[in-house]
Amino acid sequence: MALDKVIEKVLERSTLEQGQKTALQSAFADAIRHELGGQRIYVNKNKRVEPTEVKRMFNGSNVDDVRQAFGISRARIYQIINE
Repeated sequence: MALDKVIEKVLERSTLEQGQKTALQSAFADAIRHELGGQRIYVNKNKRVEPTEVKRMFNGSNVDDVRQAFGISRARIYQIINE
């Protein structure tokens, strides 16, 4: 999905007037292009996982439950536990 479409989808949920939405969409897109233009970037599909939350939930035998709750792999769970 193109950058403009992502910003547009977010602003659709806003209660701002259409003119304000259009101005914000343009401003966000210009700022991101200015800062990141030409670069390859990786955007994680999941929100940042707090290691303390993973450690709190993990009991040694519920890897699948933790994996599903946080949307992370088994390897990542064990990496967090061993840090």
